[in-house]
Amino acid sequence: MQPRSTADFACQWRTEVAAARGLARRVGRERYQELRYEALAADPEGALREVCEFTGLDYEPAMLEYAGRVDLTGKPHQTSLERPPTPGIRDWRADMDERDVAAFESIAGDALAALGYPLADPDQSAGPGLRGRAQLLSYRSRTAAWHAAGQATARSALWRRRHPVLEPEPVPR
Repeated sequence: MQPRSTADFACQWRTEVAAARGLARRVGRERYQELRYEALAADPEGALREVCEFTGLDYEPAMLEYAGRVDLTGKPHQTSLERPPTPGIRDWRADMDERDVAAFESIAGDALAALGYPLADPDQSAGPGLRGRAQLLSYRSRTAAWHAAGQATARSALWRRRHPVLEPEPVPR
């Protein structure tokens, strides 16, 4: 389900951050690493070296050579994806109008504040108000319905006929 409004993006962001942080609590810091976009933009090589060290992979300079090679066929409006992470690019506070920033903060202000991000309206650090909670509930309901529809479709006879379960190939001995 694709978000269609600033409120939906805020709901999605808040939900995904909460899920990731919940995962961190379950699996522990030795199996979870959080990388902020701002850190990646400020020092791409340093941030990638940290990720590589954490995952046990070797850092390769080619990891930063993707700029200009991104296929934007389906995303012509996202030309900034062609450029490497750079401070100031994709800064939602600078790119969004005040109404949209207010809408985002009304739903996710407390999560932003908990992560140390400054708020345009510090009062939003207390958590979503009635309208924000209603938008979160609506988002969660629509997301649950979307997932349920996908599950029902995947269980249907027509789906199984068009998408047969692949049997694993025998391992040669």
